[in-house]
Amino acid sequence: MCQMRKSLYDVKIKVVSVAGICKYHRRVGQEYNLSDLVPPGMCLDAFHVAYPYALSLLYGAKFKWMKDKDAVIAQCPNPKGAVVMEIRRKKLSAVKKKILIKIIDVKGKCHMQLKKSQVFKMNLGDYPQICPEAFDDLYPYLCILRYGGTAPWGKDKDFCLVQCADDVNKVTYELKRIPKRHAE
Repeated sequence: MCQMRKSLYDVKIKVVSVAGICKYHRRVGQEYNLSDLVPPGMCLDAFHVAYPYALSLLYGAKFKWMKDKDAVIAQCPNPKGAVVMEIRRKKLSAVKKKILIKIIDVKGKCHMQLKKSQVFKMNLGDYPQICPEAFDDLYPYLCILRYGGTAPWGKDKDFCLVQCADDVNKVTYELKRIPKRHAE
């Protein structure tokens, strides 16, 4: 992965309850692996940095410091990889947009081997990956479990429940730490 140190564990994510109508999570029992949480080929940490900008662009934000009002630049937190990304809004129609994340530079070594010019599409309900907002909610707890910690309210060190921040369509996720099957 693209993090500063290698994770000790994998984490399985399972939808354990759905109250309301969610376009991403339609049924209890849906399961996800870590690779299902981000655009295919992108690392968790880089996507976590890109997500707030992507969401802002999706809803019309313009960043004052950027000349191009449909894009913003962000960098992965890995000081050894220094992956620089352009997050771009593409208007397809008056109401339909897509968000692209393009790798514009890699200064050093990226454990995910991201390469300059790679482009990733943010899931806006068109792909089977997890909801991007849910990813953002789950990310801190995924890190805790991946690196051997325990959720603050957890009694079981290998398990925790996390609820989506959407207060209308509440989805609850079960995060379960599992031993790694192979070395990264």
